[in-house]
This record gives sequence, C-alpha cells and structure tokens, in this order.
Amino acid sequence: MKLSVITEAPSWYILLCIFAGALYAGVLYWREKKLVDISRWLLGIMATFRFIVVFILAFLLLSPLLETVFRDVHKPVIVVAQDVSESLLMGKDSAFNRHQYSEKLQLLVDGLEDKYEVFVYSFGDHFRQGLDFNYPDKYTDFSTLFDEISTRYSDRNLGAVIVASDGIYNQGQSPVYAAAKIRAPVFSVAMGDTTIRKDLILSKVVHNRIAFLGNTFPLEAVIDAHRCAGSRAMLSVSKGKQTLVSKPVEISKDPFTVTIPVELQANAVGLQRYSVALTVLEGESNAVNNRQDIFIDVLDAREKILIVGASPHPDIGAIKLAIETNDNYQVETYMLDKFNEPVQGFSMAILHGIPSETAQGKKLLADLAAGNIPVFYVTGHQNRYGLFNNLATGVSVSTSGYRANEVEPYAVADFPLFNLSETTLNYISKFPAVICPFGNFQVSPAAIPLLRQKIGLSRTDYPLWIFSTQDERKVSVFLGEGLFKWRLH
Repeated sequence: MKLSVITEAPSWYILLCIFAGALYAGVLYWREKKLVDISRWLLGIMATFRFIVVFILAFLLLSPLLETVFRDVHKPVIVVAQDVSESLLMGKDSAFNRHQYSEKLQLLVDGLEDKYEVFVYSFGDHFRQGLDFNYPDKYTDFSTLFDEISTRYSDRNLGAVIVASDGIYNQGQSPVYAAAKIRAPVFSVAMGDTTIRKDLILSKVVHNRIAFLGNTFPLEAVIDAHRCAGSRAMLSVSKGKQTLVSKPVEISKDPFTVTIPVELQANAVGLQRYSVALTVLEGESNAVNNRQDIFIDVLDAREKILIVGASPHPDIGAIKLAIETNDNYQVETYMLDKFNEPVQGFSMAILHGIPSETAQGKKLLADLAAGNIPVFYVTGHQNRYGLFNNLATGVSVSTSGYRANEVEPYAVADFPLFNLSETTLNYISKFPAVICPFGNFQVSPAAIPLLRQKIGLSRTDYPLWIFSTQDERKVSVFLGEGLFKWRLH
C-alpha cells in the first residue's frame, strides 16, 4: 500500500502555509506586552498551538486529498486447450495420444502452475472444461474455442493460449482467422498425422431452416478435395430411398473447392430429412466426411399478423422487422384510416396507439373481438386511456393528461407462460429506457406481468408488459413506447 497527500495547488504552496502559521504566531506572541506576566514555556505552547491551527487551516484551503494506492498482483492466465476429436486417433501415434500423452500434458500443466494460473479445456464439436482423452467428438470447431476464450478472459491478464490439435477442422472458421480475436500469443502442440491424404470432403451444406409446401427451396453444397486432381465424383441429394438430384463434380486441380447449388421441391408437410452425399473415390482415406444429413421444416402456410397504427411511428417498423425474422409469419401494416380489410384471415393483431383521440378504431376493435383474434396493444402518448380502460385488457391506467416517465424494464421472476433464455434475460436488463405514462396502474389478478418498470434506481410493481385472457381470447399490453430503441440496441 502506498499513501500520499496531493493538492490542487503546487506543492510549494505548503511553504506559504508554514509561513502564514509562523507569522500569525509571531505577531500574537512575540514580545507582546500584555503577556509579560505569563511564563515563557506557556507562551511557547500557546504559540505552537496557534501555528499548528493556522497552518492546518491554510493547508485545507489547498483542497488536499489523501491518495492510497493498493497493489494487487495476479498471476498471468495460461489457457491449455486440448482437441478431443476422433481424428487424433486416426494416425500411427494413436496409442501414444490415448495413454502416454495425457501424462505428459499433465506434467506440463503442473509445471506451469508454479508461475501461472492455468485453466484446462477440451474442444471438438463443443467446448467444455477439463480433459477427455477418450477423444469422443466427431467434429473440430476452432471458432467456438476462441470465441469462448475471448469471452471468458476479456478482462483477465491472459498470458498465452496453448492449443494441442492436429489442425484438422470441419466446422467454423480457419484457426488462423479465429485466433485473431485473442490478444495473447497462441502456441500450438502439433498432434496426429499431418500428411495430406486423398480425401473428398462435403465441407458444408447451406440451407434454410424452413420451406413452404409447393415451393422450391435452394441449398448449396460446399465441396473440398485434396490429392484428387483429375477425378470425377457425383453429388446426390436423396430423401429416404429416392434420389432427388444428381450432379457431377469434375475435380480439375489440387487443392480443389467448389460450391454447387441445388433446388428441391417441398412436396410434404413437416420436418423432412434429406441426405447429401458424394461418391467415395478409389483410394480415399476417409469416407465419413462425404455425407451430411439436413432437416428442413416444410410448412403448409404462413400465419398472417396484422399491425395497425394510429399514426406513423418507428415502433411499428421495429415490431414488423422483428416478426419478419421468423419465416413462419407474414406481416401486413396499415394506418387505421387506411385499413378497410376483413380481419378474419389474420392470426393476431398488433394495435399501436389505439384507441386514441383521433383514431378510436371502434369498428376494428369490435371486429377483432367478434373474430376472437388475439390482440397485442402497444400504448403511447396518443392513447386515450379512458377509452383504453373500457377494453378490459387486464390493466387500467389512471392519468391526468399525458405526463410521462422514462422507465427501464426488468423481468419478473418465475414467469409461467413461456421460458426466456439467460441470454434474453441479460439483454433485457441492458435495454434503454422507454416512455411510459405517469399515473396509477390497476392490474387484474388474472393478468400476468412479464416485465415491470424500473424508475431510476427503484424497481417498482408497475407493469410494463402483461399477458391476460379475455373470454378465452389472448390479450397482451405493452405500456410504453420506444421499442425501436430496443431493436437498435
């Protein structure tokens, strides 16, 4: 610990403080005729105390600060990452990798722990703590490894990363690029057989997660080849025992990479399994990587979502874009004065700023209620809360005029209707503030809040987002505006 005193003024000002104390004591007590009857030792004590008091007062005018510096030394962090994919057992040294190597790696870790803080991980098709010398993983993904290290040790004194692998990867980025995000030296322990053998590889199949019945949908097969120049292979896509597409692959050079597009017809509803395969060439060392299975969910039709706003607002666009990231939904957006469509074809309606002073939407609200169509209300400064409270949405708002609060969201614990991931909960706590009406909120006992309002540093019981039912019709209310800021965040 280091202790020091600092001031806003130059340090030589302290001499002026000493001079001021001495001058003040001298003027008051040096040869003062009124004090001739007082003994010299008592005068000395009085002068000393006067000097000290004046010096301290003058010194305090310099705005002194007491600075304390604590020094806490942490050992540098060393991360040891072991590739545990099956490819390490394919070479001649597989017995060494399975038995003697584990002992030697442990000796390395024990030696490093004297000077460093050592963390040991295994990686392959996923990242985990500890070592697994059974080498169970089917894939090797260096991207996941370096992403995890970057996230876990971004604020630590990371000294080095030691990666033990054969360098063969079949998922994610090349380790050369994946390691660029690590601000520490990366040392490699070369393992396995690094000889490049004759191998035809189906590296990746790019495809959509869903398709719609009767439509064609694309997929792309990324093919790599080593030591196969002059060979000819066939790419086939099959479903069950039926071959749907076959395309030739002419391998003209070494190394060789090509992307082959394929179009398929979605002719059955549900989760469909397709097999993408390459023929096995004569003399090929590994046939396992010539085949991949993919799954595509074929839907009969997309659900239609209706968004109606009292007037243009950025929240409407943010909600529309968020929903359209899911291909299962088709969104139609209208302003209330332009909407004259039947509501029966829609699976859900989102109403923004309705009812308001100028856009009460009585017919629209009545049609939605008659069709038993679920409604999500998003309120704002346009809303007329007297009319809104008559809708029996599960919450009523009492406010005089429109005064507003800036509120931040926080999630309610044990929300029963659906589960939120840890990632989502972490994002919610960091969302920027939205604008909510200032007033009293009455929540029905049947309404279930998902988010509540945090005003300043205080977590209140005021609802921000609730869910309820209205005669078996699902209803949700978001009591604020500014959702576009969440999407931007």
